[in-house]
Amino acid sequence: SKADIVEIISGYLNVTAKGKNFVAVCPFHDDHSPSLVISRERQIFNCFTCQTGGNVFSFIMKYENVSFPEAVSIVADKIGFNLSTGITRRENIKKGPEYEIYDFATKYYANNLLTSFGTTARKYLEKRGITEETIKEFNIGLASDSKDTFYELSKSKNWNAENLTKLGLLNNIGGKYYDVFINRIVFPIENVSGDVVAFTGRIYNGEDNTAKYLNTKETEIFKKGEILFNYHNSKKHIKEKRQVILVEGNMDAIKLSSKGFKNVVALMGVAISEYQIQMLARLKVPIILMLDNDDAGLKATLKNGELLKKAGLKVDVVRLQGAKDPDEYLEKFGIEAMQSFLDHPISYLDFKINHLKENKNMNSVEDVKTFIDEVVSSLNDETDLTKELITSKISKDYNIDLDVLRKMLKRADSKDKKLPEVKPALEKKRKRKYD
Repeated sequence: SKADIVEIISGYLNVTAKGKNFVAVCPFHDDHSPSLVISRERQIFNCFTCQTGGNVFSFIMKYENVSFPEAVSIVADKIGFNLSTGITRRENIKKGPEYEIYDFATKYYANNLLTSFGTTARKYLEKRGITEETIKEFNIGLASDSKDTFYELSKSKNWNAENLTKLGLLNNIGGKYYDVFINRIVFPIENVSGDVVAFTGRIYNGEDNTAKYLNTKETEIFKKGEILFNYHNSKKHIKEKRQVILVEGNMDAIKLSSKGFKNVVALMGVAISEYQIQMLARLKVPIILMLDNDDAGLKATLKNGELLKKAGLKVDVVRLQGAKDPDEYLEKFGIEAMQSFLDHPISYLDFKINHLKENKNMNSVEDVKTFIDEVVSSLNDETDLTKELITSKISKDYNIDLDVLRKMLKRADSKDKKLPEVKPALEKKRKRKYD
């Protein structure tokens, strides 16, 4: 009764009043006009196009792709309702002591940045184009330059030092405890519910022989493969834009968001996990891959794009020119140039085909043959229409009989279909041998 469905859904979608009800663009199908109707009086929602409907918990379950108990927990968290006692508090109820510790650490680091000690770090962030508003939005903080300030502070909370070590906040060196983050700008990392579960620390004072970034080690509440940086904050903007920008680094996501590109999330490294693919799939929007402009970024674009496409997602690619990453590109060329790139991405398939041409002499018969073999073998998972369009273009560009290309496609397709039948047989033989 304390969870108003209109307020809860407004946290995810743009909701507008219409008569005694409210309407929004439905996130559960390709909606271009407000089809989702929300009734405050009855506390239900319904889409008259895709027939999706229910109460506040149904919406959270569908939108967040979670179970009923998880949806209840999320709603309780949003309204500050303690599920164990039934007592409503103004502060959100955390799920356990680990989250309370990270919440405290976040506030501690954020306060450090506002002190006189934080002046140099604030100037560094300002120089990087990070405004006060963005600092507050992302809860950016600063670790003390002392090796054990946080540890000493934690004693006043009676927290167990070994538990803090397991949570990635302290190091145990020779039986003595030290802070993990020392004299670094600290960026909190949130899970899908918006709870801080880890930090990234960045040097800012030109320190030598020190890694630029330091990340929290994996813990019980933090698994890199289960996090997309800024996912919790960007979901609403992603739904509005009907598009998600996927970048490599936290700083890229922060800089893009600060310049108005708020539909952005970042990988926790260059590789994408199956869990992260599922997170992106829940959003049900096209993905723009905009990874770093280096060899590692190129390889990751090809590999991650392949995995995303196999999962049935629409993938486009932006490869920025003249800068190593989106952060630097915005600094050099500005918002309009970035928007132009995002307005004209290349489809993943076109990107891949263009890449297959690189380092080949297209006047050489052997190189052309290799190129066509590679293109044909990469079309197995494409639709018949896409296959026909690509082979027709190749036929025209290289004066090759279309029937020849169709036969090649058929052979490649039949080989691909045989692979699943062969693999289990091989595995069975190996098992018998070792048994």
